[in-house]
Amino acid sequence: QSAVSNNISSLTRAPMEVVSVVGFIIYFSITNELYSFMAIMFIAMPISILPVILLGKKLKKYASRTLGKISLVMSRMQETLSCMRVVKAYNMEAYENDEFEKINHNHFKATMKALKYELMMTPLMEFVATVAICVLMLYSFSQNIPLSSILVLVAAANMAYGPMKELAKINSKIQKALAAADRVFEYLDLEREIPEKSNAIEHKEFTKEIVFENVNFSYDGRQTLDNINLTIKKGDFIAFVGEAGSGKST
Repeated sequence: QSAVSNNISSLTRAPMEVVSVVGFIIYFSITNELYSFMAIMFIAMPISILPVILLGKKLKKYASRTLGKISLVMSRMQETLSCMRVVKAYNMEAYENDEFEKINHNHFKATMKALKYELMMTPLMEFVATVAICVLMLYSFSQNIPLSSILVLVAAANMAYGPMKELAKINSKIQKALAAADRVFEYLDLEREIPEKSNAIEHKEFTKEIVFENVNFSYDGRQTLDNINLTIKKGDFIAFVGEAGSGKST
């Protein structure tokens, strides 16, 4: 919601401003026969965006990790607080507190890494842009290009830099939104129907018993059920007891 509603106006305006300035630079350079200066400027401008592209990938990676860690924090809180009587009955307050601190600290570390890459974008972009302008100025003086022409082109490039800087900030927000979208669509794209075997036999009614023989199940490389053998007769009531994540639901 944030990525779409808050950034759509900037995403519309900023590229148009950049294109307008680039058009002026091309026109002015051709008019004043500053072809080499124009070529160097168009090499320098994309280089200043390079930190945004490189750090954007890192930001998405750690934003995704942050979302994963906060889900663990919330699930641990929900599990512990909803089972408060059990925790107190077994005198597990200290253990649960330590476990929560570990999970919360992992979330904090992931959040700080994501923030580091997000906050590094603008300073790195400004540093690269400053170096590029210095190189352009040195080249211009070495080629005896008139100062008035240099100032016009540098001022134009500076006008393009503002929208580019704004796009860098938007990019960081979009990368975080994409990380969130990955997690949302991971569930939305799951198959709703359980696939049947091609040779599955349909039973019209349940008459006798359900038998599991040497049943194994795993997901994400984690063995949930290991060699389960179980017979449930018709009319029996069966209870599955175990800690969270032990495979009761499976």
